[in-house]
Amino acid sequence: MSSSVELHLTYKIANAPLNGFPFPHLYIRDAFPADYYARMQAMMGLRTFGNPSVVPAGKQPVNVPYLLWSPGADGIFGPPDDVTMMTGDAQLIDRAVRKCDDVSNVPLPQ
Repeated sequence: MSSSVELHLTYKIANAPLNGFPFPHLYIRDAFPADYYARMQAMMGLRTFGNPSVVPAGKQPVNVPYLLWSPGADGIFGPPDDVTMMTGDAQLIDRAVRKCDDVSNVPLPQ
């Protein structure tokens, strides 16, 4: 994880209110920067950013009770390339996703 992402996450955690019911917990929206979420969405098959309801033809959305996901040896979630800049080019996104070394309990595109 890059230092800017760590700083973003630290800021979000430090400024999140502590909720007491039904047990003490934090609820943090947008814990990571937008490009992190775009990388994760690309790994799960999304090729149309900004409209998460669109799943490409022949692809199934990820639908599991929980998702375990860890970055690989490079320490980056999803492809290292900024997939948000690849709008409209599904093949370019596919190539970026295939370079990823993440580990998950769901089949990630390869």
